[in-house]
Amino acid sequence: MIPNLVVPLIVLDRLGSSDAAYYYVSYQLASLLYQTVFAVEQSFLAEGSHTGTVTRAFVVRSVRILLMLCVPGFIVMVLLAHWMLLLFGAKYAGNAVSCLIALSTAVIPIAANNWLLTVLRLANRLKAIVISNVCYAVVICGLAWFLAPHGLGATALSWPIGVSVGSVVAGIAVVNVIRRQSGSA
Repeated sequence: MIPNLVVPLIVLDRLGSSDAAYYYVSYQLASLLYQTVFAVEQSFLAEGSHTGTVTRAFVVRSVRILLMLCVPGFIVMVLLAHWMLLLFGAKYAGNAVSCLIALSTAVIPIAANNWLLTVLRLANRLKAIVISNVCYAVVICGLAWFLAPHGLGATALSWPIGVSVGSVVAGIAVVNVIRRQSGSA
């Protein structure tokens, strides 16, 4: 939650109130995509917790569902970004398209990250989850601060980059979990 709270403050402080408004609306629109990821992840977690086992078919199905929902949603968001922002006014459409596209780009790494974190939750690897989330938050907030002087679109790129870093860290932990499970089987 830290990036959700800190990045808007960075935008406000470093870019001003107009850009903060553009960021807020762009983030809210992109979060519509993110909610799909969170819903699939919660279903994956509930089903995995209920059965107590995570089979290959179960994993493949959850990845397939994520991709079927996220990729078309991302494409629609990118293609309609200008018109969606136009609903909030011409200034939003003129100033926030790059921000919305950058934030929408984060949906794929967010899907990967949430999927990986769910695997770690099911494997009861709390330490790996915490480390991944700390990396995610530090990179997003740090990049937002560093990229802010380059404009709103550049600042928004902190999300896909930061979430990708968190995904790599979580992915390494998942690979270690799989290796341990394969070694003990």
